[in-house]
Amino acid sequence: MNEYTVKASNFLSRNGIRFSVLRTWEDRCEWDNKIHYMHKVRFYNYFTKKSMSVTFTSSLNDYMHGNTKVTAYDVLSCLTKYEVGTLEDFASEFGYEINSVADFKRVQRIWKACKREYKGVERVFNSCMEELQDIA
Repeated sequence: MNEYTVKASNFLSRNGIRFSVLRTWEDRCEWDNKIHYMHKVRFYNYFTKKSMSVTFTSSLNDYMHGNTKVTAYDVLSCLTKYEVGTLEDFASEFGYEINSVADFKRVQRIWKACKREYKGVERVFNSCMEELQDIA
């Protein structure tokens, strides 16, 4: 284990949170239309009895090298850890250009997904949010 996976593992242990991989499969990603490993993962907080599930997409490099494993660090470092804000703020922050109705619908769908993920993160990691934000 490298220092990042150790840090993530210690963070989860200290805060009573279990990480589990529920399922792994191959699928095409909408952003590059290439096949990646997809992982349905779950975080469960033993103290609060709250949980969240998220689908995590591994890197193209992982897929090309047959690395089907995903670590807690991989997922924790990519979670939405801050309030998403308005659709306009979100589009501006991440450089989305909205030039058509199709663009608007796509950005709105992504924005809503990020908002849902953040609500799950707040639910499970509420008492340790600042420490979670340091995992990058």
